Amino acid sequence: MNGGSTNSDAGRGTAVGIVAAVVALLFWGMTSVIGRITDLDPLSLVFHRLWLAALFATVVLYARGGRLDLDHLRLSVAGGIGFAVDLMLFFMAIRRTTVANATVIVAMVPIPMLVIAPRLFGEKLARTDVAWAVVAMGGVSLLVFGSTGLPTWSPAGDLLAVGALVGWTLYVAASKRTRDRVDALSYTTHTGLVAAIVVTPFALLSGQDLSWPDREGWFWVTLSAIVVGWGGHLLMNLAIGRIPVWLSGTLQLGIPVAATVLVALFLDEAITPLQVGGMAIAIAAMTAMVLQSQRRSAPPA
Repeated sequence: MNGGSTNSDAGRGTAVGIVAAVVALLFWGMTSVIGRITDLDPLSLVFHRLWLAALFATVVLYARGGRLDLDHLRLSVAGGIGFAVDLMLFFMAIRRTTVANATVIVAMVPIPMLVIAPRLFGEKLARTDVAWAVVAMGGVSLLVFGSTGLPTWSPAGDLLAVGALVGWTLYVAASKRTRDRVDALSYTTHTGLVAAIVVTPFALLSGQDLSWPDREGWFWVTLSAIVVGWGGHLLMNLAIGRIPVWLSGTLQLGIPVAATVLVALFLDEAITPLQVGGMAIAIAAMTAMVLQSQRRSAPPA
């Protein structure tokens, strides 16, 4: 009986983690729209976003009975650095290359994670896990290929996105190693604070305009900080502690799909047939991975 109850709880935990990760990636799909539509310079947007999110998260943390903690801050340093690198380079990338290219490169985190997860976390991968991950990445690659030749593409932008991928991989791996020692709300608060501190000198030295945003600027900063930033990362930190690290990384392949659709809707960027085909393949592969993960975590009949 106890074993059955444990398996049932594990299955429910995995389902909650998957839902949290999916909602988070939908929020993050909005990031590209915000980065393109606002008149704020990239590092100015990141600077204001991170400090507003850090203030908001700290207020929520204390309202829920928590507090800033030096041990939690120390455990959040690696994740906060990775988060800062990811945000700075990503917002710079989407100003220099296509949204599809920037988002898909960052979404390639399953590639390093498939190597890292077994060594750092002892997670066992079935051959079908690798196969579906490859199919999903192939679909996303087709999505990117469909955008080639567009005037908004540049190799410099793609290179910035690769740097953002490195930062995001560090964030995901560090979060997985820390989640058993720090709860999601505290970890989100402390990593956000670390990221804000890390970004500040780069923003100050960049020469970009860091003056107080106008009303419209604050709207985009607030949306980016509270809903997309704080809300998305709280949900993903919740998910990371409940699902395998490779699965959380692979589910994020949906971000380019969401971003491409949102940019097409709000910024009138065209979607080519190749992009539609790539999205269909990626969604189908990710659906198969989710169902497979649920079957493995479900209690035996």
